[in-house]
Amino acid sequence: MFTAAYNIAVAYCLAITSLLFITKALGSNFEHIQTFIGSVEAENFTYLTLPLEGHVVIMLESHEGDADLYLSSDTLYPTWDNYEMKSDSCSNDIVSIRKDQKRPIGVGVYGYFKHPISKFRLIVYLDSSKDNYYPEEETEDSVKFVHPNSKSNSASDEPENKESMLWTIFIEFLSIVLDILI
Repeated sequence: MFTAAYNIAVAYCLAITSLLFITKALGSNFEHIQTFIGSVEAENFTYLTLPLEGHVVIMLESHEGDADLYLSSDTLYPTWDNYEMKSDSCSNDIVSIRKDQKRPIGVGVYGYFKHPISKFRLIVYLDSSKDNYYPEEETEDSVKFVHPNSKSNSASDEPENKESMLWTIFIEFLSIVLDILI
């Protein structure tokens, strides 16, 4: 059996390696657009609409339970059997949307059946290295997620610092690794 100190050292090395990988993958051209914090019950969907043009990256972090991500440009209400893109891992889910993909994109966050409720944070990034643009006719409201069942959501509209985003990812990853080891 490995000692607790060894397990912590392995977790630390994994966290640093992952942070370096994420930094390299995200690069310096990712602009934080919006964060949506929500929850979804087991075997249900929470739907959002993404009208933002350009190369968009969506990251779903499950903080409790297991939420999965389903996206479609054909329907605003994608399901587990009617979608174009998905990420349904047991950890953080990331989906990249090409800039030439038809908008708006329907985003469905699904609550896995083994958890009565899944709490999540959905983060939207725009990758400016992919020749993205904001059309001049866009308004501030056009780059926001719109939750169809509510007049407002609990999203943070203030841009985050890149370092803050990386620390958030690092802390979340470290938390997952420590949970696995303990």
